[in-house]
Amino acid sequence: MLSLRAASALRFHQGARHTNVRPRAPDPARLRNRPPEHGTLMFTITPAAAEQVLKAAKEGSAEGLPLRLAARRNRDGSIDYRMGFDAARADDLRFHSAGIEIIMAPDQVPLLDETTMDFVTLDDGNRHFIFLNPKDAHYRPPTDD
Repeated sequence: MLSLRAASALRFHQGARHTNVRPRAPDPARLRNRPPEHGTLMFTITPAAAEQVLKAAKEGSAEGLPLRLAARRNRDGSIDYRMGFDAARADDLRFHSAGIEIIMAPDQVPLLDETTMDFVTLDDGNRHFIFLNPKDAHYRPPTDD
């Protein structure tokens, strides 16, 4: 799986482990592009995250490749997230969100269902991808403050 490290302004955020970081609530208008349902799968990429994914694809010469998502549950209940540009396999689920083609293996659905991927400025002033996933033990709902 290719990394999104290609974009200099892009840093992959693994897991929702920043318990001292509370992202702001995404603007509801930004969350309108939901993927079609595959069973009960709902994974959303916000426009801000989509913009950074497209930038990374262009800078990494991966334009045209779908974004593969994967996740792994840690012993403490948190989830580590992986993403990169990759060719689709025959058994992959395929869908679009915010103009990004997303692929994932069917066994990833239980952890990634109901997740929103965003690209935000954190309290430390740095911009990162975050995954808002109510199935993560460290998940805290976004706030408006």
